[in-house]
Amino acid sequence: CYTGSDANFTNIIVKNNICKHGNGVFTSYSAPVFINSLFYSNESNFEYGCGGAVRVYIHSTPEFINCTFTNNTTVYGAAIYCDDISSVPTVTNCILWGNTSSYNLELYATNTYDPPVVTYSNIEDGVNQFWFNETCIDQDPLFLDQKNFYYNIQENSPCINTGDPDISGMGLPAFDIIYNPRISNDTIDMGAYEYQYEIVLVEEIEVIGEGGVTTITEQYGTLQMLAEVLPENAENKSVTWSISAGEEYGSINQDGIL
Repeated sequence: CYTGSDANFTNIIVKNNICKHGNGVFTSYSAPVFINSLFYSNESNFEYGCGGAVRVYIHSTPEFINCTFTNNTTVYGAAIYCDDISSVPTVTNCILWGNTSSYNLELYATNTYDPPVVTYSNIEDGVNQFWFNETCIDQDPLFLDQKNFYYNIQENSPCINTGDPDISGMGLPAFDIIYNPRISNDTIDMGAYEYQYEIVLVEEIEVIGEGGVTTITEQYGTLQMLAEVLPENAENKSVTWSISAGEEYGSINQDGIL
């Protein structure tokens, strides 16, 4: 991306590229935006290579939102390399993990006066780096099967529901990189893939009277009805009470009082 090329890229995969610098993306005097995108298996063939997946060259302010960087290889900046002259990427809700460089830094930057803006992201060996924000984490994202290039996150991943709770203005689509709902629970996940919770359906509803009582013996008497919805982890356990018409008259309210 060169001078003035402020393009937006959504749900793309950048992989298997080989070059000297910025093996997947090279930015210069530009401000592109990458959303829900995966950068993997990009490689430098140069002894001073910079940026396993991305090199942010001079006067560039690219944005990376809900992107995953993994299995990229270079000398400086295993995932992202930032030059010193006004190279200020914004990294939000991203995963930078399992990339390789000579200096073991996923994001390489030296300009403390104009640092990268990194929030709500999981970055390997990022702790104690000057750009590592308090909202960031440094924990194994638990990819589903990294050896076979499945970079979905597993059910106990620390990246679930730990993205920025305020996604207004990010321009996120309704779906993630494989067209699953972008938000599966209350808060967005980190990375390009949103973990999808399994919907557990109701299998059985058992209706009983409180205390085991089954009969109203007094005129104008009442009976508290109870409903047990199974299984316990069913997605929707709400109950709507009603009475079918019969020979006798009765009524029940929505609290289950008959």
